[in-house]
Amino acid sequence: MGDPVGGSGVELVIIDFEKSKGLRPNPIIESGMVDFRSLWPTGELGEILREHKPLMPPPAIVDRVRQIGHNRCAALIAEVGDKFGPVNWADNCTEALSRRAARIDEIARQVWTPR
Repeated sequence: MGDPVGGSGVELVIIDFEKSKGLRPNPIIESGMVDFRSLWPTGELGEILREHKPLMPPPAIVDRVRQIGHNRCAALIAEVGDKFGPVNWADNCTEALSRRAARIDEIARQVWTPR
């Protein structure tokens, strides 16, 4: 782990690409078939997080996800396309991700429930 540039803070964002069905071909179908409980990280990361998780999903994070609408998802997908090249299923990614954002309360409850 390095030191932040200029003494500023460091923000970490963990993305589990193994489970990122919303960013692959056929995202509406594939992401709809995912058991939300399987979204909890596996292996060592999952165990560490399970030991330290609060009783409920963090409301501030759930609220931030809930506020991501269709237009913001479209802008984010377009930004990825600008950097890495467009994909013909970008509209489906936007739809799948905005649907998940709208259902974040249900998803968070299911992910947070122990298996």
